[in-house]
Amino acid sequence: MSRYYAIFNEKMESDKWTPHDEYNEEEYIKEKTVTADALYVIGKDVTSKHEDSKVTMQGRVDREMVQGISSIDYDDKHMTVVRDDVDHEYDIDEIKEVKTLHTGIYPTPAFIPDSLRKYFDFDTRYAPINEYTVNKDTSFAVQRTIQLFFEGDEVRLKGNLDGFTVTVDGATVSFVTELEGVSFLIGGSSDKGKIIIDSKNACKVAAFEGGAMLSSIIANCDLIINTPYALNFYNEEFDGKCIHTSGDVTFEDGNLYFLLTCSGTLTDASFPKTAELGARAVLATNINVNGGKICIKSIGHNGAVGLAATEKLFINGGRNYIATYDDPLKIGKDLTVNGGFTFTSSLTNDGTDSKSSIHINDGFICACGPQGAEAAFDVKSFSISGGTVIGLAHKCDKPKKSNQAFFCLEFNNDIKRYVKIVDADGGEVAMLETQAYPTQTIFYSSAALVKDAVYTILTGDTTDTLQVITTITAITER
Repeated sequence: MSRYYAIFNEKMESDKWTPHDEYNEEEYIKEKTVTADALYVIGKDVTSKHEDSKVTMQGRVDREMVQGISSIDYDDKHMTVVRDDVDHEYDIDEIKEVKTLHTGIYPTPAFIPDSLRKYFDFDTRYAPINEYTVNKDTSFAVQRTIQLFFEGDEVRLKGNLDGFTVTVDGATVSFVTELEGVSFLIGGSSDKGKIIIDSKNACKVAAFEGGAMLSSIIANCDLIINTPYALNFYNEEFDGKCIHTSGDVTFEDGNLYFLLTCSGTLTDASFPKTAELGARAVLATNINVNGGKICIKSIGHNGAVGLAATEKLFINGGRNYIATYDDPLKIGKDLTVNGGFTFTSSLTNDGTDSKSSIHINDGFICACGPQGAEAAFDVKSFSISGGTVIGLAHKCDKPKKSNQAFFCLEFNNDIKRYVKIVDADGGEVAMLETQAYPTQTIFYSSAALVKDAVYTILTGDTTDTLQVITTITAITER
């Protein structure tokens, strides 16, 4: 039987699945680019509520693994999924929808341009992503591999555990070791799954075939993330962390998805001294992003941060999509961007917050902040020597040194959803989608700008209704 499965909700809405047509793959499949791993039967009682600094999830979602399904049958009142020769029967009147991807229960509240929404349409708790990536080779020499498989409240281990002290408590497993070259290979799914690593040497982390979902990895050593299959995290603990180490984290390659529905202690003014307080997708001394794809959706209230480095953050490559309640990027000292594509958006705080400096040498970064007192880039020392840099917020700190031309259109009352930047010859430099705040600031820098050249700014509610509102001159700073 094909591993592609139907989304039946349109049929349910139209005629309650009657007449009882034979299952027709071409009629029902809506996700032809996705090989489904599970069928999600979503109850009519499924709701989520985001208030009083917490997210409350209620209702029932049943997960039928595709592996083992032999047929899907239905009549006037019931749908029956036959899996592993066992009938799993569902009352049609109690079903909201049946689909292969269970998404949208936790939408991000932060601003997301329409072109990037697909990167935030994930739900790691109910539908862990399973994507395969051909990994880049790294210098990490694996000498011992330990496999972990999470399922509900349990974790199973496989591998040579000589040289380890291991403690298992439900879905929490702790390792103490002095061995070098240890690789942890993770599989299965558990929103309670937790790995604690006490090691004197760096450890590698990856997911094996089918992907993996867990709550957190806590360590006191350097962590190397290089995974061929997607690694998913879901965390709802107060002050929760998905990846937390007192060492460094290096993302070499692979696809990672983080969903935090937790809040935490607000520590913006005292960061990085109080770095462990607050909810973070990733917290480490230094963070290196060299490749892969990182998608973070942090929708708790205070303290819900994306990547938090107490010392330095280096973005050298990869594609990074981060939408949070608090700061998407929070750096104790220096942020350096040498490549890659990075989009950040915060509902209540700065798009990117560095307590010391930001250096952008190449790559693409767009930082979005909210209306009010917050900034797209909040930094003491800001320099640009290359790349494309976009800031969309109420305000934005400007470079003190920039070899590349830039402009900053500040506190404009006329900005609408779309903004087009046009050069003196009428050529399009860029088309931006903005939050359209009453007082909007737009920062823009790229190799397309020329020092002392004058650019025309057009804006409109749609790309077909753009009107000229002003002109602005690109500058540099030495």
